[in-house]
Amino acid sequence: MQSIPEFQNLKFDSRDFSKWSDPTYIANYDELIQMRDAAKLPIKTASFITAEPTKWVYPNFLAEGELSILIGSPGVGKTTFTCYLAAGVTQGKDYYQPIKCLRPTGSGHVIVINREDSWSKTLIHRFQVAGADINKVHFIDCSAGGEPFSFANDRDINRLLGLAKKLKNNIGLIIIDPIYFAVDGDPNNNFKAREAYERLSKLAKLLSCAILGIGHAVKNTLGRDLLGRVAGPPALREVARGILYLSKIKNGPSEIGGTHVMTHLKNNIGSMDGGVEYRIKGVEIAGQDDPIQTSMIDITRELYGSAEDILKNADDSKPVEIISKLTTAIDFLQKILKDEPLLLIDIEKQAEKVNIKKGTLMNAKKTLRIVCKKQKGDGRSLWYLPDTKINDDILCDNH
Repeated sequence: MQSIPEFQNLKFDSRDFSKWSDPTYIANYDELIQMRDAAKLPIKTASFITAEPTKWVYPNFLAEGELSILIGSPGVGKTTFTCYLAAGVTQGKDYYQPIKCLRPTGSGHVIVINREDSWSKTLIHRFQVAGADINKVHFIDCSAGGEPFSFANDRDINRLLGLAKKLKNNIGLIIIDPIYFAVDGDPNNNFKAREAYERLSKLAKLLSCAILGIGHAVKNTLGRDLLGRVAGPPALREVARGILYLSKIKNGPSEIGGTHVMTHLKNNIGSMDGGVEYRIKGVEIAGQDDPIQTSMIDITRELYGSAEDILKNADDSKPVEIISKLTTAIDFLQKILKDEPLLLIDIEKQAEKVNIKKGTLMNAKKTLRIVCKKQKGDGRSLWYLPDTKINDDILCDNH
């Protein structure tokens, strides 16, 4: 820690007794003693701290070195969605994903601790159909030996650290299903839960990997705030840096086949906006004797706007055709503006042809953060997506 130079070498002459009769001197002396002791504080001035960016496994959804939680009610595909995310981690940037927001940043090994599903009858099939490199997926048997694996046991943590070294310190993701398994004792005991989840947070930082725990949603989610949907003790909501939520579209499927949504309930290190729409797709793969039925996640589209709006739309009792007007307008603008800017007057004409009203168009523009500037010469408004490269010679000042 940085010492404070002006207080390091303070010296006081106790032989000058005449000063002790001066109240001002005594007050100043006590103040100097107090100021000298301040140098013992473990303090560091902000100007000496180097700002570091958050590293992401999946940008804005799954952070490296942090504990995240995936929450949902039964039947929304929590384990299947986790296999989908894990498959991307094993493949890295080579993982095919048409939806830009769910493209992994790099590749690594995946460690799976699952106490609810069979490895051979359930999990391995889901990893395979998700496209995982199964040479990079490793299961820890929680029932093997006389003393089962436990995150509360230093012996097992040391063994996990040893495994990381064997894998060249390239563990990208640890999956714990369910997250409550990490608690030594009653998982509803908030003290024990906090102790366990803080231990996982430290482990994530130590291994420089993401840890994703699978949890449950409360039975009745309607009318609740975002974090009120999470079942379990307060520690689960408080310690995790990010909480993802899977929910069924009440009046789905959408017009393009989506039946569920994924968005944020909490994101302390990124934006709360955005998510994806998906469907759980049944597939058949070849087995040694007979075909094997399994399931996979099919992402149907990216979703925009706040988590509250995304979940409100999913929970809405209105027909999906009504609640998807904004999404339709967003898709429309992305399509027509993907290559070049367009004049607003031309955009409005095309929108009218596909029955998109001006108010919905403006809401979609705001959601996509579309840039609006005036064109040189005639001063007409020009729209373009934020990442579009524009020749500034054709533009006036900001609109």
